[in-house]
Amino acid sequence: MKIRLGFTSTTNTHKQILVTVDNNATAGIDFGYDAEIFNTNPDDIYWIIDNRKFNIQGIDNIDENSILPIGVHTAIDGDYTIVIDQLQNVPEDREIFLFDKEDNTYYNIKNNTGVSLTLNAGDYVNRFELRFINEIETTEEEEEEENSTTDNTDEEDEDVFGINIDISLGLKAEAGVQIQFLNNSKQISINNPATAPITSVEIYSFSGKLKAKYNSIGKEEKIVIQTNNLKSGQYILRVNSDVESKSKKILVN
Repeated sequence: MKIRLGFTSTTNTHKQILVTVDNNATAGIDFGYDAEIFNTNPDDIYWIIDNRKFNIQGIDNIDENSILPIGVHTAIDGDYTIVIDQLQNVPEDREIFLFDKEDNTYYNIKNNTGVSLTLNAGDYVNRFELRFINEIETTEEEEEEENSTTDNTDEEDEDVFGINIDISLGLKAEAGVQIQFLNNSKQISINNPATAPITSVEIYSFSGKLKAKYNSIGKEEKIVIQTNNLKSGQYILRVNSDVESKSKKILVN
């Protein structure tokens, strides 16, 4: 099994790192299987093993419990993309996620065009990991409980764990902001004609569990956020600004 992970900088430079499964390697540092780097590029990505940086990592096994720490170095503020460049001999049922520890978000990167991240210049050595299971997905039992709760709340607005839900409008009409969830593309669409600063967007299950969070959204008139790993069901979409937080129920199918 080989996973080639790519990193594209805001200046469009591209760097690739490799993890490969080999029975002769271990999860630690292995001479002849791991390729260490000693100097980072202005914009760089690397594996972290025992607090050291590597372009290539050999490992004896990858399963759903494997966690591979990733380091990122950025020279300037901007948008950066992490994407799978190539997979070799990866089982069809093996999921691959980029996990962002800062906001506890899993991005399914196995079958998409990558994850775009807005990063400040600096070193990120304890933020990103490659993982192979989404640990914040609800269990089937939790989903059944949530669906049962949903059945009782479809016909009226409710205050769920302190969030005031407005099904029809999302944010207040006078704020000029409208929210939609686009099921075909699994995207959150925010129309923001007044260019109000949107600080974050959060998605909750009906049991109050945070499913995803997106920070530093901006104040553009049209904002589109790509979501990942939302199973079919109803959720609460919460949009936070500098002034207020408002929420809306959405249906994912």
